[in-house]
Amino acid sequence: MPSLPGELSVNIYKKVFLSIFLLFSIFAFILIYVSQGLVLSNFQKLEEKSAEENLIRLKGVLDSETAYMGRINLDWAAWNETYEFIETPSPSYLDSNLPEGTLQDLNLNLILFANETGHVIRAKLEDSEGGEELPLPEELFQMLKAGVFRVQAPGDKIEGLILLEEKPMLISAYPITSSNWKGPVRGTLIMGRYVDRNFVENIEKRVGLPVEIQAINGKMPADFLEAYVNAEKNAESWTYVKPLSAEKLAGYGVIYDILGKPVVILKAEMERSLHAQGLKLRELIILFLLSACILALEGSKILMEKIFFSRFLEIESFVKETRREKDLSKRLLPKGKDEMTSLSKGINAMMNSLQEAEQEIRKRDREKQEILNSLSELLIFLSPDLKIKWANKEALEYMNEDLKSLAGKSRKEIREQAGKSAAFLVDSLAEEALSNGVNISGEARSPDGRTWLVKANPVCNDKGQIIGILKNFIDITARKNYEEHVLRAKMAAEAANQTKSAFLANMSHELRTPLNSIIGFSDLLVEQGLGPLDEKQLRYANNISKSGRHLLRLINDILDLSKLEAGKTELQYSEFGLEGILQEVKETLAPLATGKNIRLEVELESGLKTLRADRNKFIQILYNLISNAIKFTPEQGLILVKASLLGSMVKISVKDNGIGISGANQKILFSPFMQVDSSRSREYGGTGLGLTLVKEMVALHGGEIRLQSKEGCGSTFSFTLPLKGKECEAREENLD
Repeated sequence: MPSLPGELSVNIYKKVFLSIFLLFSIFAFILIYVSQGLVLSNFQKLEEKSAEENLIRLKGVLDSETAYMGRINLDWAAWNETYEFIETPSPSYLDSNLPEGTLQDLNLNLILFANETGHVIRAKLEDSEGGEELPLPEELFQMLKAGVFRVQAPGDKIEGLILLEEKPMLISAYPITSSNWKGPVRGTLIMGRYVDRNFVENIEKRVGLPVEIQAINGKMPADFLEAYVNAEKNAESWTYVKPLSAEKLAGYGVIYDILGKPVVILKAEMERSLHAQGLKLRELIILFLLSACILALEGSKILMEKIFFSRFLEIESFVKETRREKDLSKRLLPKGKDEMTSLSKGINAMMNSLQEAEQEIRKRDREKQEILNSLSELLIFLSPDLKIKWANKEALEYMNEDLKSLAGKSRKEIREQAGKSAAFLVDSLAEEALSNGVNISGEARSPDGRTWLVKANPVCNDKGQIIGILKNFIDITARKNYEEHVLRAKMAAEAANQTKSAFLANMSHELRTPLNSIIGFSDLLVEQGLGPLDEKQLRYANNISKSGRHLLRLINDILDLSKLEAGKTELQYSEFGLEGILQEVKETLAPLATGKNIRLEVELESGLKTLRADRNKFIQILYNLISNAIKFTPEQGLILVKASLLGSMVKISVKDNGIGISGANQKILFSPFMQVDSSRSREYGGTGLGLTLVKEMVALHGGEIRLQSKEGCGSTFSFTLPLKGKECEAREENLD
């Protein structure tokens, strides 16, 4: 408190002090009372708004997941191969595009192909944990039958949530069209992803909050039921916010399915940090007002206003001078040890930081320049009027110019001064990128005959205005030459393969005639029709007959394979009974199985009577698979041949408990002349063509063959064929 002259001054000081104290106390009391209600009320509204924003973020994540699935769906649905697959289902499409693990790679649970009438062509549903294939839920078939997912025009789509077995699923349905997104629409491609625990954990990572997603049903927890009832009452809002405790707050949001029905409730928990901040702010306001009241009593400090103001003016003058001269080396001279001194020191520290930052920026600019100059790519930056503003070292060397001589020159001046090389760098794709405002890339050939990958990227300021075009050039001449070499080599290999197939077919025909004579005469000797033979002669004749027959089988296999590869094999379709064929093959191979004490059993699913296929080829497929199973099954083993119905296909499986096949050998098993390199395969021999022929003949019927095996645990070969034949199935689809 300053010294005041006289008693009167003391009394006046006391009166002023008392008046200020009373007025400020009343004002502070009113402010405390009003601010308490306002702060808590506003912070409560902020909490509710924050909870609603979190729910909007959650819904946005659902929408983004749906959009991601929609982009995948659109890519598949507007694809010529998918369009052809709906018209003529082909196993090769599924093998190449839907191998095992595809749904997990795409982060999907469901993919379903349906034709324009809603008939399911192919569907696959897997769980999210182990990728195990699941049966399609009945609700999905009912929705398909009711036309819920039907899209009739190329631009249509259906996206959103559905509820399957009380388990929500994100769904996306797009029309199947050709790659130009034009009709006619041939069907619908449906993709889906379960909203399960894995999905929720992914959402929690993205939003950083505990999240629950509950299907709307009779099993909802009490808090979800309360949120659903309140949301239904309030038609203007789809959200409901409820404090769980003094530390926790939960927001609930009702999400509707593609039919407009409420299907799930989102729940996001959050810390009540705003509530705690409100309480803390209320305390700070009270403390601030009380502190201000105390500080106001220190009237003597008013006398320091001039001192403060004068020093403030000194600082202001310093700042203006520094800004005018742009000299960051200037510093204030601190005076005293008060707040203004600290401010002066703070300004000096800020000046030091700015000076260091300026030096760092210059250093980084130099580093960027060095990096860009070290690149092997050609980089140039053009102004909106296509004048060179900057170029890296490689570009300048290619143009044989320096930046000073080219900067700011028009294209005409650059053409006249620097020549064709510089004009090539300026002109390539620049105008197109500038006019369209998008990144443009392409290939271009320079005047010196080199091929370049050119990219022209518009550079925009904060307002979105184009301030220049950044272009880079990558020399791909060697790569283009290599691609042409590879193409020529591929064409040569294909020609050699065709020549090989023709040669094998011709040679097989030439060899069969003398072999038949050898087999016939050796059989005649074995039967001793020309006179008796001693034991040694009879053994030699038998060896000639067996070797000739083995060689004839090999030649027949080669001939069959050559015909298949050349596309000259035609199937002779007929309808025959499955049970009779299976028994016929069993009886034919029974002696071979009995010789090793192997049980050969046949199972036929009830209701499966006939099959339309090439009878001889079907028997050949069964004979090869079962004889292979007998060959590699030890004595006292079991071989089970099973026929069952799989949709519109017949599935035949041959299961044994033999030596099994390793994963490495499975990859080469269906290749021509390739055999599993094991003691068992060498013991029984073989040409290595049997399984290749089986695969080709199954594919020719419109089916596919699969193998499940583990080394030491037996093998299961299974194949599928159209029940009514490939040509009948295609004809029925065309009629549909």
